[in-house]
Amino acid sequence: FHMADFRIGMSPTLSCAARITTNFAHRALGGVSTFLVATTRFREGLNQIGSFEICVGNVGVSSPGVNAMEVTMQSEQLFEAALGVGSPWYVHEARFDAAAQTLTIRVDFRSGSRFSHPEAPSVEHPVHDTQTKRYRHLNFFQHHCTITAKVPRTNCPEHGVKRIQVPWAREGSRFTLLFEQAAITLVREMPVLAAARIMEITDQRLWRIVEHYVTQAMARLDLGRLKALGLDETAAKRGHNYVTVFIDLDAKTKPVVLAVPGKGKIGRAHV
Repeated sequence: FHMADFRIGMSPTLSCAARITTNFAHRALGGVSTFLVATTRFREGLNQIGSFEICVGNVGVSSPGVNAMEVTMQSEQLFEAALGVGSPWYVHEARFDAAAQTLTIRVDFRSGSRFSHPEAPSVEHPVHDTQTKRYRHLNFFQHHCTITAKVPRTNCPEHGVKRIQVPWAREGSRFTLLFEQAAITLVREMPVLAAARIMEITDQRLWRIVEHYVTQAMARLDLGRLKALGLDETAAKRGHNYVTVFIDLDAKTKPVVLAVPGKGKIGRAHV
């Protein structure tokens, strides 16, 4: 019997240490009949980023280090911990389809819950009605993961009926915050098209995510201390494709202030 470690692709983030139901992990790994998942655990990590620890062994062969007295965690509890879902939200159901390679997590809220209105967060209101929304999450092993939820709307006498802000996604997005975080991390290291292929979404959708966060960053850009500005016009790729880069001449680290498409008057028009 030999022990070996294997890194498996993206999984939902984890925030506690406990056991997952072993048949769920066995199916996610492909359900090979000659092997079984003896134990699976979470390991807590920094910034709520954790990892799965899965012990796989041959059928009929005992695995070292397995404690039969450990408490088994149901799949719904597992995903509540993994997603960071807290009251009044809870995971109602988790459906894994091995043939379709999909995991669907249904999130609901407890009856009688009250929620803040987006434009008046200081006061909580009863639920006016709900709208079913779907959010793409990070893959569960190699399988697509989707969160579905009945998102409440609240009725404020002053501001009217508005949909609340769910804790796992930004307003108007069909992706979870963690999915967008992973996508933006890839975009920083490679072209958008390559990152979109890894995340298994269209580049148009990824561009919309990028544009949202770039717009946010631009709104926070403070040029009050900028005294000396330089610019450099360079070819982005073959052909007449240029980028104008604006540089803080006094900055010792991270001197780039802005990079915009075009050159000459077209590039300088962005400033």
